[in-house]
Amino acid sequence: MLFPLLEALLQKNKELCKLRIQEHLLSTGDCLPIYKSLFTYASQHALSDHTSMNAMIFSDCLVNLIQANSDKNAGRLQEKLIEYGIDYLCVIPTEPIDTTPLKPSRDEAKVVSIADLEESFDQDDVNMVIASVRDLLTLMDNKRYFMEIMFRIALKKTPQCLVLASATSRAIEIMGWQNNFTPFLIYHLLVRLYNEKTTFSFSERNTENANIFEQSLDNVRSNDDLLFLAASYRTYHDSKILATQILPMIRTRLIDYFESRKGSDRLSGNSQSAMDNIVRHSCFLDLSTVQGMQALQSKNPFAV
Repeated sequence: MLFPLLEALLQKNKELCKLRIQEHLLSTGDCLPIYKSLFTYASQHALSDHTSMNAMIFSDCLVNLIQANSDKNAGRLQEKLIEYGIDYLCVIPTEPIDTTPLKPSRDEAKVVSIADLEESFDQDDVNMVIASVRDLLTLMDNKRYFMEIMFRIALKKTPQCLVLASATSRAIEIMGWQNNFTPFLIYHLLVRLYNEKTTFSFSERNTENANIFEQSLDNVRSNDDLLFLAASYRTYHDSKILATQILPMIRTRLIDYFESRKGSDRLSGNSQSAMDNIVRHSCFLDLSTVQGMQALQSKNPFAV
């Protein structure tokens, strides 16, 4: 059974969506079904659309802000944030997703190593990736381990891939691994990662003592910079099992990312649209414990 909000979203009916939100908040005040509706719909953002901000990433920022304003006195702010999200989600192109290939089957599952899964992303058939993930998740007891594998793969691709992987990880935590809609989120991430053929080559460098997050703050000039830094910081804290592999990769990627931007003639990100503000303040929340964050936050929005 679909959540009433999700059903309205699938119809791309903004007014009906907002009515469903008002009805739900008045009756229960529980935002969890709203979050689940937003993420489930966002995962159906058309894979061919590269002109709009990825709906999963934006929905993650939106939910992050709504959760941060969960106080009863912030009820109207929460409603306005959700309504803005609805306005955006109802205009993006969407496409149906068939997650049947991800359906687990213990009788048919094969043992898959991390190396097998990573190599499947280099093959010519995305179905090999789907099959590897299906078998891995069928036999895997610790699902968080799977997300750390995804972090490793995303770190070898574009910064946007890590941002999406981190956003998907938080969305799955909200949806719950046993939720029937979780395969939509995983499928969207897998295909996005597979379609990105850019590969980052890691070189040997000593980054162990680099206080990379604080150092990177001074080089932030845009929302894209901020998103990548925030996703890296979250990944840093979320990685436990593969931490010894992932943390040096994060340091290396951040150093390379911001070094490549030094001296570039970039805009300082003066856009003040509602979407920009939502993304920016969500990232500020994620980076709030990094020393020097308040100085960056005080800039309007990023001083060069």
